[in-house]
Amino acid sequence: MGISCIENLLLKNAKTEQMKDISNKEDKIEALCKKLYFIDVLNDGVYDVMIVDDLYDTGATLEAATIVLRGYSKIRNIYVATITRKR
Repeated sequence: MGISCIENLLLKNAKTEQMKDISNKEDKIEALCKKLYFIDVLNDGVYDVMIVDDLYDTGATLEAATIVLRGYSKIRNIYVATITRKR
């Protein structure tokens, strides 16, 4: 299929407080954006990226991740997928 999986493109630089302790979605996004950063691991070119997250609640983590990745000039499109198990 020609699809690459690149790990460590987006990293978190420090522990964040528990997101469940932050009641406002905008505050969650802001807190996460301050902790997330990207590493220039992509070869020259423009890439489409898919972020896979293991849980979807408010969407704050995925939104923060997309905000940070939009600052990476090699990223053209960002897609997201979530995987959740229901009991």
